[in-house]
Amino acid sequence: MRVWLLALVAALAFAGCGNGETSGFDFSTGDQGAIDLGGGDQSMLLIGCMDLILCDNMCKTQACLTKCESMATAQAKMLHTILFDCISGLCATAPDGGMGPCALGDRNGCNTCVMNTQSGRSPSGQVNGACSTSSDPVCGLCVDPLITCANDLTM
Repeated sequence: MRVWLLALVAALAFAGCGNGETSGFDFSTGDQGAIDLGGGDQSMLLIGCMDLILCDNMCKTQACLTKCESMATAQAKMLHTILFDCISGLCATAPDGGMGPCALGDRNGCNTCVMNTQSGRSPSGQVNGACSTSSDPVCGLCVDPLITCANDLTM
């Protein structure tokens, strides 16, 4: 899961989706990516789908992941799940129904699959960059939920 979400953020940055900002949520940590979400009053902060992914990617413990989710809006959680299910449904399971590259432990194949699901032209016509291989059957199939997630801003 972590590899897929990291690839998602990379896909957004690479393709230029979004404005590059995190809607005011400060993810800076100062200690090589560890994030402390244990203290302070964060009851007013509700994060959107994209910031939920960014928060998840900085976590090193299940407690941190749980805290990220607890700060997310119900819509952010739903959009996050839809995007994750789209990616895992295509990259853990091959289009022919067999095991996909992520289920097989093929790191390069998994990364390519994850990136290609979020790149190219979606079935509805939305575009996010280009797939590394345009003939890849998963090309663009998760672009719609990716763009929807990227547009779900922190409140």
